[in-house]
Amino acid sequence: MTRTVRTIDASLSVADALAQYFGSTQIHRAYPVVQAGRLVGMADRQMLSAALDERRATATVGELCASDAHFANERLDIALPEETCRHVAARLAARSLDRVPVVADTSSHRLIGIVSRHDLVKPSLSIFNEERERKRFRRISLFQGRDSVATGPRE
Repeated sequence: MTRTVRTIDASLSVADALAQYFGSTQIHRAYPVVQAGRLVGMADRQMLSAALDERRATATVGELCASDAHFANERLDIALPEETCRHVAARLAARSLDRVPVVADTSSHRLIGIVSRHDLVKPSLSIFNEERERKRFRRISLFQGRDSVATGPRE
C-alpha cells in the first residue's frame, strides 16, 4: 500500500482537475477524490473528459463523483486495512481494476492509502529477482568448477 497519496480536492472544477492532474505533467492514471480527508470517489481522464464533453466543466469533481452512479459510496470499490493482499488482488482482478483506495473504515471513508497492481506485484518481483540471481550464481560456480577440472589448474 502506498500511504502518501496524491488526491484531487472535491471542490476543484472539472476543467481545473483535467489541467492540473491530466495535462503534460500527468503522473498517475487516476486519483482519489477527497473532501476534508473523506473519500468521495476516484477520477480519471476519461471521466473528466466525458464531463467536459457534456459541458459540465464548471461542475466540481466532487459533484461529478456524487452524480455518477458508479461512484456512489455503496458501489465505490475500497479496501480496508485488515484485508489481505490476496483478497485485494482477487478483487482487482475480478473487477478489472488497476488500483483501489484504502479507507480507515466503511463509516468514515477516511483515506489512508491506495493499493495498485504494482504494489501487489513488487514483492513477487523481488522474489523473482533473488531467485534469478541465485540461479545465475550457481551456474557460474558450476562452470568454473568444470573448467578447472577439465583443463587443470590455471597459473
